Amino acid sequence: MGMVIPYSGVIAIEQVITAGSQFTGAAPNTTATAVNGVWTYPTATAGGLFDFAQVTAIEVLGLMITFGGQSSWTLKHVCANTGKYLIRSGAGDTDLYITADTKWKLMPGDKLELITTGATTAMKARVLVRREDTGDGN
Repeated sequence: MGMVIPYSGVIAIEQVITAGSQFTGAAPNTTATAVNGVWTYPTATAGGLFDFAQVTAIEVLGLMITFGGQSSWTLKHVCANTGKYLIRSGAGDTDLYITADTKWKLMPGDKLELITTGATTAMKARVLVRREDTGDGN
C-alpha cells in the first residue's frame, strides 16, 4: 500500500536503488519518511512502483530519474482497470526529466511503474504530484 496523498498541496515521492541493483517495478518494501513534502524511501535493492493510494485523481507534475547512463528503461502508467501503458522508454540515458508542461493524471488506483535493466550505478527516481481539489473535503 502506498502513502495517502494529503487533501491539497504538492508532494514528491523518491526511491533510490543501490549500485548494481535495478528498478524492478516492485513496490518498496520499506516505509517512507516525509520531510518538507518529500516522501523518501530508504535506499533499497529493488523498487520502481509508485503507488499513491489516491482516492481522487492526482496530477503528475514532474518526474526526475537519474540512471547513471548504463541502463535500458521503461516508464509505464498502470491503470487500475485497463492495464499498463508505455509513457516513455530509452537506453543509455544519464537523466530523464519530465516537466509540468507534459503533466498527466492518475485516477484512483493508478500507479507508475519504472523498470531498468543493466544499471551498474545507484539510481534515483522522484515523482512530483498534486491532488486535485474535488471540493468535497476528501
